[in-house]
Amino acid sequence: MPVAALALLVVNDVWLKPTFHNFVTGKLSDVAVCLLMPLFVSELLGLALALAPRVRLAGGALVTAALFTLLEVVPQVSALSVRWLTWLGPYVGLPGRYAMTSDPSDLLCLPLVLVAYRYGAAWLGSAAGSSGAAGSSGATGSSGAAGSGAGATAGLGSNSAASAAGASAGASASGVGAGVVPGVDDQVSSLTPVSASSGPGPAFKRLQREVLIPP
Repeated sequence: MPVAALALLVVNDVWLKPTFHNFVTGKLSDVAVCLLMPLFVSELLGLALALAPRVRLAGGALVTAALFTLLEVVPQVSALSVRWLTWLGPYVGLPGRYAMTSDPSDLLCLPLVLVAYRYGAAWLGSAAGSSGAAGSSGATGSSGAAGSGAGATAGLGSNSAASAAGASAGASASGVGAGVVPGVDDQVSSLTPVSASSGPGPAFKRLQREVLIPP
C-alpha cells in the first residue's frame, strides 16, 4: 500500500494535475497523502527517537491527522507550508513554485489515516507472528533432538543393564554347575572304574591258576 500511495501521488502531481486540473485530481492527492504520510512519519519517529513500533505508528497517524486538518482549515498554515516548501525544494531536487489551497471538504479523506494505521498494525502483527513461529519451530526441533538423544541413551543403558544381568546369571549358573552337589558326587565316585595301571586283583589271579594251569 505505501508504494501504491507514493506512485499515485507522483503520477497525480506530475501528470494528472497539469493535464486535467479538476476536482478529482485535487482529491487524489489528498487520498495519497492520508495513506502515505502516517507510515512515513512513523518511520521518521523510529529513526529519530527509536520509539517502539506501535507507539511510533500511532504517533505518525496523530501527526498526519493534525497537520492535514490545519492545512485544510487554517489558511495561515497553508501559506507557511508553501514558503517552507519553496525554500526546501531546491535542496531535495524539487525546485519550482508551490501552491496550496485550504478546502475543508478535503477533510473527508481523514478516515484514510485510520486505514493506514490499521495497515501498519496488521503488518507489525504478521511480522511478530512469523518471528514467533520460527522461534517455536526451532525450540521444538531442539526439544525433539534432545528427547531422541535421551531416548537413545536410555535404550543403550537398558541394553547394557540387560547384558550385565545376563552375564551375571550365566556366571551364577556356571558356578552352580561347577560346585559339589551332596549325595550325587559320592555316587559318581563309587562308579568310577579302577584304572588298568592298578593290575588284576587276588581273586582273578586265583581263578587264572585254577582254570589255565591244571594240577
